[in-house]
Amino acid sequence: MIGGYLNDKLSSKIIILTCIGVLTATVFYGSMVAQTKTEFFYNVMVISFFIGSIQSASRVMMTNLLNKNDLGKGFGLFSFSGRVTAFAGPLTVGTLTYLYSQRIGFLISFIVF
Repeated sequence: MIGGYLNDKLSSKIIILTCIGVLTATVFYGSMVAQTKTEFFYNVMVISFFIGSIQSASRVMMTNLLNKNDLGKGFGLFSFSGRVTAFAGPLTVGTLTYLYSQRIGFLISFIVF
């Protein structure tokens, strides 16, 4: 709700870049700094707020960038890339967590994504 309001007042690009910065910082914090369950829980709460905002802003940006005739193609590609990421991300994190440690598993998402 707040992300949508800020998207109207600012621009989608600013919201997306801000969310990427905050999400990068929270992944780094969660994988390198957080020591207790409470710290991890608060970190996940911050992540959930910015995930919703970036999803909303990216959809608005897609509608602004695409022609009216290409909306179906654009959102199809957008949906496909989201599904691939939803599969590849947990697979990568899970594999590296299994092979090395949980901190390495989450840190790779900071580096790659």
